[in-house]
Amino acid sequence: MKVLLVPFGKIKKEIVEEIKRGVSKILKLDVSLAAVVKLLKARKRAEQLNAEDFIPAVHKQVVKAGTDYGLGIVNKDLYVEDLNFVFGLAYRDSAVIALARLRSEDKKVFLKRAVKEAVHELGHLLGLSHCADSKCVMYFSNSLADTDYKEELPCEQCKRKLKWKLE
Repeated sequence: MKVLLVPFGKIKKEIVEEIKRGVSKILKLDVSLAAVVKLLKARKRAEQLNAEDFIPAVHKQVVKAGTDYGLGIVNKDLYVEDLNFVFGLAYRDSAVIALARLRSEDKKVFLKRAVKEAVHELGHLLGLSHCADSKCVMYFSNSLADTDYKEELPCEQCKRKLKWKLE
C-alpha cells in the first residue's frame, strides 16, 4: 500500500518527515511526499478552513501520483459543519489533518500528536472506525487530552482488522 503525504502551504520539513517516518513505522506503509501544494481558498468560518474542501485536492494528488491513499497536512485550524473543529477528516482514499490545534511548546509532544492524527486518519482510510479503547490510536479525540492519552498504535482488536488489509 502506498500513501502520499501532501503538504498544503508552509509546513516545516521536519514535521512532514516525522509524520512520514511515524506512518511508515506504525502502519508499515510505503510513504512518499508530494511537492508542496498552495494553500487552498477553502470555505472559511472565522479563521478556520473547511476540512471537506481539502479532500478533492488530496484525491487529485493521489490520482496524479498513482498511490493508494493520500494524506493532506494543513498548518491551519479546520472545521466541518456541525463541529467546532476537527483534528482531521478522511473520505474514501483521501484524508487531511490540521496541525494548528496540535501545537505545543514541547516539540516532541507536538510531533507525537501529529503522528497520532496521521495514523488515525489513515486508519479510517484503511477501513477502521472509531474505537472504544481510549488508548487506541483510533479512539475519537474530542480534546488534546484525548490525543495525548491515546497511543500511536492501534489496539489489538484494530490491528486484527487491519491485518488483512495491510498484507
